[in-house]
Amino acid sequence: MQAMPTAGYLPDSFPATGGALYASKHNPFILYNDIRLNPARVGNIKPYTNMAADLNSPHPPRYVWISPDECSNMHGGISTAIAGYPDTPCPYSDVARDTNDESLKAAVQTIMSSKAWTGNSVIFLTADEADYDGTQPSDNYYLSVAGCCDSPYEPAGDPEISASWPGGIYGGGSAPMIVISRLGPRHATDATPSNHYSMLLNRSRTRTR
Repeated sequence: MQAMPTAGYLPDSFPATGGALYASKHNPFILYNDIRLNPARVGNIKPYTNMAADLNSPHPPRYVWISPDECSNMHGGISTAIAGYPDTPCPYSDVARDTNDESLKAAVQTIMSSKAWTGNSVIFLTADEADYDGTQPSDNYYLSVAGCCDSPYEPAGDPEISASWPGGIYGGGSAPMIVISRLGPRHATDATPSNHYSMLLNRSRTRTR
């Protein structure tokens, strides 16, 4: 978890006051009590700065989830400087080749140059939602919030979505997922509708959407 200050950090955000670089809502594991309340398990949720050492250890983890912080997740932003984080302040930017792209590139390079990048290693790069259309200063105005597969049905006007939500299968809109496999196949594409649940169920298939 990028910007998570210590392993097993339980508060909802960091820093706890002011602009938060790390937010627990981007950390799916910490939201489950069988992990959150188990010191041994919660200790496996670590700051991103630990990743390179862990991937080059004698027994690297078999599965790693990476959540970027608000400076690197392509839709956040921090307007204040935070001690120890020289990239702050980092206002939201959608300019190509900005710090978001560079942090993603660095993460992929770190993984592919590690001792863990062997055998059937694979990297999944995916977004959790589409962009918004810019007509309002709010992320409630997405270009599309259409869902698929096992996405939930939400009634019209759901206050957690938007008063203008017409009702229907709710998801994150059409977002890309890029798969980098050490062994291939190369340049394969699959337009079959899928979501994060599908990735877990069909993890042996290579897909880009």
